[in-house]
Amino acid sequence: MIVVVGPAAGVLAAGAGAHLAEQQRAERHPITATLTRDATGGAVTAGTTSRHTGAPVRWTASDGTRHVGTASVDKTLKAGSQVKLWTDRQDHLTAPPPTTAEVGIEAGAVGTTSALAVVVASTTGYFGVRAVLNRRRLAAWESEWKELGSQQGRRAG
Repeated sequence: MIVVVGPAAGVLAAGAGAHLAEQQRAERHPITATLTRDATGGAVTAGTTSRHTGAPVRWTASDGTRHVGTASVDKTLKAGSQVKLWTDRQDHLTAPPPTTAEVGIEAGAVGTTSALAVVVASTTGYFGVRAVLNRRRLAAWESEWKELGSQQGRRAG
């Protein structure tokens, strides 16, 4: 049963993740924004390796409305640089939708985790039931030994 249920749970979970990614791809669209100030990155913290910093940007939506916001951009970009960003249906800046590779990796991870969870739950259930049955069996044996001992006039145990 585990051989069927584990992978089936994995496939269902992976399918749900792929559906969510497809929905995100449908709701988000790319835009070209312009930096309004240099992306200097401010003070560098010891151990920081990020090449990105938050910088002010502006863009025009498909309906002609102008928007401003802060986006994570490369620290070396100067004011006036064009950057590709993503917006949602309300023209708010958002993360880009997941790539096909990211969806595949996430689906594999979720599917494997789901299958493993089914295996762990089934194994735990098996050993739990086994322990309960063993206790009952040993209690029954003890009761039978006591009864056998009393029939022979001795006390067992």
